[in-house]
Amino acid sequence: MQAVTSTGVLPVIAAAVTPVVMLSATAALALSITNKYGMLAARIRALSTEYRHVETTAARRENIREQLLLFSRRFEYASRAHQGLYLAAICFTATALSIVLVRQADTWQGAVLVLFVVGILLTVGALCCELEEIRLGHQTLALELEDVRSGSPSFCTGNERTAGDPETL
Repeated sequence: MQAVTSTGVLPVIAAAVTPVVMLSATAALALSITNKYGMLAARIRALSTEYRHVETTAARRENIREQLLLFSRRFEYASRAHQGLYLAAICFTATALSIVLVRQADTWQGAVLVLFVVGILLTVGALCCELEEIRLGHQTLALELEDVRSGSPSFCTGNERTAGDPETL
């Protein structure tokens, strides 16, 4: 193995920086999806509780049912995005590790490139899932607004979320 010198180490570190930056970006995206995942779960539970409440009208129950179908789909897309980002993080970590460990072996350079490309593709797939989840979020809000605009107010217990609450998104 080649002796560690400043000219031998710096190119290795420079080459490993890109996947490390991608790993950081992926981790930030995963954190935001983790937060959204929790908010979606809380909103599903709140709507399910309202659905079961004895004073909830049939029209409101139907609206809640439609919202829950959309929330279920949103939850699935958020889950797929979350899984994709974690797989991408594994790819970027393996890429950085491979660069550092096999820098001198030309035979491994193709594998390192494949790991990096797979990480990018997983990140793109996860972002597409997030875009679809956002689109479904808009449909969910439209249903809630439709219920309010219809003029048939649902019974309130005083514990409902306000319009500015991020859990209603």
